[in-house]
Amino acid sequence: ANGVVFDPDRGLLFYTNYGSGRIARVPIDGGGQPGAPATVAMIDGRPDGLALDACGNLYAVDQMGSRLFRIWLDDAGAALGDPELLATFPTNVANAQFGRGPGWDAASIYAAGNPGDVYRLAVGVAGAPIP
Repeated sequence: ANGVVFDPDRGLLFYTNYGSGRIARVPIDGGGQPGAPATVAMIDGRPDGLALDACGNLYAVDQMGSRLFRIWLDDAGAALGDPELLATFPTNVANAQFGRGPGWDAASIYAAGNPGDVYRLAVGVAGAPIP
C-alpha cells in the first residue's frame, strides 16, 4: 500500500495499490480495528501519493503517467464518479500535499517530481487538517 491518508471525520483510511491502479478505503472502528477494504476508484496508471482536502475529496498522483487526479467523494467515502484529471506534469511525480505554513498556499496542492522538481496547482480548497 502507498499513499496512506486517514480521514478522522469519516473514520476511513484511504490507500493506493501501485501495481493494480486501485484506490481503496478501509473503515477504522472506534477501537482502531480495521474493517474490510472497498475500492473507491481505479486509475489506469500507477497511483502513488494521496492527499485529502477540507471537503473530504481525494487527490491521487499517478507516478508513471505524471498526472494528478481529484476523486469527488460522498459522505460515506464512495466516489461520486470517475477520477477527474486535474493536471499532467513534465516529469514523473510520486506524491502531492497541500500547502501548510508560511510561504505555502493552503488552497494549492504541491506535487513532487523528478529530479526534485515541485509543481504547484491551485485547486480552490485547502487541505484537510492532519490528525
